[in-house]
Amino acid sequence: MTDSWVRVYAYAATNPLTITLSGSSETGTPTLTYTVPNDVSDQQDIIAGVSEEGKGDYKPPIPLSFHHALTAVRFKIGFATKVKKIEVKQVYKTGTLKIGNQTSSAWTGQSTQQDYEIKINGDEGSEFAKNDLLTDGETTLMLMPQTVPDGATVVLTYEEDDSEKTITASIKGHQWLPGKRITYTIYKDAPQIIYFDLALGDVKITNNQYSGKVRIGAYGT
Repeated sequence: MTDSWVRVYAYAATNPLTITLSGSSETGTPTLTYTVPNDVSDQQDIIAGVSEEGKGDYKPPIPLSFHHALTAVRFKIGFATKVKKIEVKQVYKTGTLKIGNQTSSAWTGQSTQQDYEIKINGDEGSEFAKNDLLTDGETTLMLMPQTVPDGATVVLTYEEDDSEKTITASIKGHQWLPGKRITYTIYKDAPQIIYFDLALGDVKITNNQYSGKVRIGAYGT
């Protein structure tokens, strides 16, 4: 009798009803399809993993290593101001994950562009000091990994001299990889967003000079 071999695929999410799994009759690596909720408070982390291959009559516990499947995005402010809101516009919200794949190609079929308005830390119009985190923890975006498409922007609305102003910056072409956290710091005086790619290496900032593997992501207007 030929031995049978098995491999276990698994995932976990706060609200699994928002996830569609591939059918049991489909061959190859199982997949899940997910759409990021429009309301940031409803967004969730998803973890997924796959075991090593083992014999079908294997009786001991099967070890599983899970990894984070989405991209976490948060924001800092590069100047002292009163912040009204932050928006991320026209990024993909739907995609399909090959369960257990941790590479940049783990997600495919990204589609349906969406705008997100993010609740900042504190109330609307709260004052923030330079380098304060505007979003973190429960206000962190948990977004679809993707190459950010044409037309995608970050918009900061803030108060200055009793008037409302905005900084708008393109994030076209940025790579949002699964399991990574990206922090955007928004500046006014030299209006730009600096893209901290934690996957590339540590970043050091001293006396307004930065070193390390940092990319200039976009320029505000």
